[in-house]
Amino acid sequence: MRHARVGPFLLLPLLAGGGPGQEAKPLLPPALRQRVDQAILAGSDWVRAQQAPDGSVRSEHPQAPMGVASLAALALCAVGASIDDEPVRRALAFARALHERARRAERAGAATALRTYEVSLALMAAVAAHRGEGGDPDRLRRLPPEMAAWVDDLADWLISHRTTRTQGRIAMAQNQVSWGYPGGREDHSNAQFAVLGLGAALEAGARFEARPLLQVLRHFLAGQERRGPEVRRRVVEDGIDAAAKSGYVTGTVDRARGWGYLDHSAPTVAMTAGGVSTVILCRDACRARGLLDAATAAAAERAIDDGLAWLGTHVAFGGPMSQWSLYGLYAVERAAVLGRRRFLGTHDWYARGSAQLTGQQSPDGCWGGSLTDTCFALLFLTRSTARGLRAGQGEDTPAVESRRLDLGGAAGLPDRDFAEVFRLVFAGWRRAPGRPGPRYTAAEVRSLGSRAYLALLELLEDAEADTRRAAIDLLCELTGDRLGYEPYAPLEARRAAIGRWRSVLDPR
Repeated sequence: MRHARVGPFLLLPLLAGGGPGQEAKPLLPPALRQRVDQAILAGSDWVRAQQAPDGSVRSEHPQAPMGVASLAALALCAVGASIDDEPVRRALAFARALHERARRAERAGAATALRTYEVSLALMAAVAAHRGEGGDPDRLRRLPPEMAAWVDDLADWLISHRTTRTQGRIAMAQNQVSWGYPGGREDHSNAQFAVLGLGAALEAGARFEARPLLQVLRHFLAGQERRGPEVRRRVVEDGIDAAAKSGYVTGTVDRARGWGYLDHSAPTVAMTAGGVSTVILCRDACRARGLLDAATAAAAERAIDDGLAWLGTHVAFGGPMSQWSLYGLYAVERAAVLGRRRFLGTHDWYARGSAQLTGQQSPDGCWGGSLTDTCFALLFLTRSTARGLRAGQGEDTPAVESRRLDLGGAAGLPDRDFAEVFRLVFAGWRRAPGRPGPRYTAAEVRSLGSRAYLALLELLEDAEADTRRAAIDLLCELTGDRLGYEPYAPLEARRAAIGRWRSVLDPR
């Protein structure tokens, strides 16, 4: 098998070591990992101590007892509790009783006493509490009939209490859907929690029309800043091999565009992180149900990349808690995990956020004497979003190869066998953290030899833009260059860039 003529920028990576067996870089150094484990234990003990025998939870938000009890249950589930644990069972029973009382009053003609945040948190907690079937903490149990009925009713309330706008700033934004406070206008904070709740309901098998999630996606695409400064993208994703430090700057240019609380308000870290995770969740749900057209898919990809670029230039760590909302820190965790980002800009967000939180925890285990802050801190420290991803495999997700391949002799396989190995390795490289199946590093792709580069070249012509994007991102990670190829560019521009790649990789 001849080696491709790769030029000086590619020859060294092809011949270098770092192949199979290289371990993923630990998320935290050992000393910080120990402090995080201690902080989680102390924080969860403090949350349990705030619960009354009836399942209610003492907090700074007595006007939202259902939401507070649900948030406490969600945080305890992130630590490892489940419906089998008395505090979680009591909290959910308390929340469910309040919800059923409010629904009876609504049906009798009274104004709703429920709020988007509370209903969404109840959905998230109910689903999180039922993970762990067969001893597997990442597998969702079959919900008991009464719990499934509650989840259905919670989801129905969210769907029936959305706001709809028929006019948008751009054609794509027509017929948008969002959420807000009763009687108020929609806002991105309520909306992101509604999507989190509906995502949990879908995971649990709730039956409702998913098209509103496409309308939510359009709402967020229209609500993002229209313009932003150029930011060179760094190639660092969650789970990169041990040689990765803070990544390297690529030729890809994103535009740092954020979200504010309202469509026209100034962007913030919390709302931009919430915007990123909302777009990802809605995109994935719509794609799985065949609702996502190519133009909206491309706009979503751009919005995600630009939102993460904005976070990379605006996230800051280490300041006093009054200047860094733990609500925002939890939003950053969701965006970074869903976006597969180990770094935001130059920030190792999980390590730096963990160092900040462990340094500012009160001696009694809480953060700032606040129940909500303490729960958000626990959700961050446990990387709770990753656990939800692992449990979220449903009927719409194709089966994956569960065994890790031995790639030692893969480079010498016959073409048909090599193609299958490459398919599995490429799928593993693309796999989000926590998704079932093995993950593979760029170094392991490199170990497959020159045929892997030629296979990636073929994928640059794939009909799916997401596949083209993954192929060029991997080529850039392997070579340090993109040769002007952009996955969403017009066909002629892509073909010209593919010609440049072909002259380098396959100059026959």
